[in-house]
Amino acid sequence: PSMNGLSAAVIYGANENRRQKDESEPRSDHVWGLGLNYGNGPIYIGYAYEQRADKSIDDNDEKTIGHLIGARYTLANSLGNTTVGVQWNRIKLEDLDNADEQHRTAWALSLSHAMGPHNIIAHFSKVGDRKGDGANSETGVKMWELGYNYSLSKRTMIKAYYVQIRNERNANYDFYTPIGSTSSEGVGGANSNNLYNGQDPRGFGLGVRHSF
Repeated sequence: PSMNGLSAAVIYGANENRRQKDESEPRSDHVWGLGLNYGNGPIYIGYAYEQRADKSIDDNDEKTIGHLIGARYTLANSLGNTTVGVQWNRIKLEDLDNADEQHRTAWALSLSHAMGPHNIIAHFSKVGDRKGDGANSETGVKMWELGYNYSLSKRTMIKAYYVQIRNERNANYDFYTPIGSTSSEGVGGANSNNLYNGQDPRGFGLGVRHSF
């Protein structure tokens, strides 16, 4: 529902990843979330909450809880529209069997300027160390991104971007590791994309988007 710029949404995922006992890594999980948004002219503010239960068939019980707050302001001027955005989130992972808990926080800052068909984008994100039971230090990461979009028409756009990730000594985030995850994958070795702790991936891309 929406009223005077304020809207709300609720989601629920009903155990879609369930696997049976005779399958590898059997599990049973569900997720639910709540979103609140407010938009009024150049101002946008949003909050999201998500809770994910991950219970394996052999009764290994885990729960992930996430909070996300974001805000955006657009300033119109004679040179175009400048938009500033900020985001903060906190993810907590609970091992209900062993009464263990780990959490981490992250924040991001973005700046974009649109002028005619041109749009220049800059983005910076920082994920802090994991905290809690058994957590390692130096597990944070920083990411920079610069991008440029050019609209050929209302439906077609070309884009170019450059991204750099700076992992701390015990982190191995890459382009396929969600910044919202509680930890980098494979701490102590390579992750599923063969990135080792402390390595710093970077990338450059060109693309075309067309809306039909």
